[in-house]
Amino acid sequence: MALTASQREFVRRRAAFRCEYCGVSELEAGGNLTIDHFVPQSKGGTDDPENLVYSCSCCNRYKGDYAPISPNDPHLWNPRAELAGHHFLEGEDGLLYPLTPTGAFTISRLQLNRPALVQRRLQQQQQRAAEALLREYQLILQSYDRLARLQQVLIQEQQALLAEQGRLLRQLLGD
Repeated sequence: MALTASQREFVRRRAAFRCEYCGVSELEAGGNLTIDHFVPQSKGGTDDPENLVYSCSCCNRYKGDYAPISPNDPHLWNPRAELAGHHFLEGEDGLLYPLTPTGAFTISRLQLNRPALVQRRLQQQQQRAAEALLREYQLILQSYDRLARLQQVLIQEQQALLAEQGRLLRQLLGD
């Protein structure tokens, strides 16, 4: 059975318009992504929303119609049911490193360390670092502004004290 437009739109929005496997956005892909049946229809998967995964064409193609047949078969990470951080760790080199057998199988099967994805992760890391520096710079500027305002208040208080001191000195000297 074909998915309705509203089902497709629901899956797109739920995934924030990104591949739920690798994170590539529609903007990066240049158009809508595909809808993958996590458990393929050929293996009994349904159109239930929890079985539908928004997927880029590469991840969908690499996954194919894979589903474990026996309990001993390797399992793919299900982005609808588990956090990526339970199965993968992103290194400073942009590579994903497996934390579990499911993570290792998923990285291999979906080729999640393909060069374009590694480069994308490195760019994202650089962007996050630049954003962190910008936030730090903004905090420094805010602190500088507060200090400048305090300095202005202190200067005004000092001028008032000097004026009062001058008045008292003139009074003492009988001016």
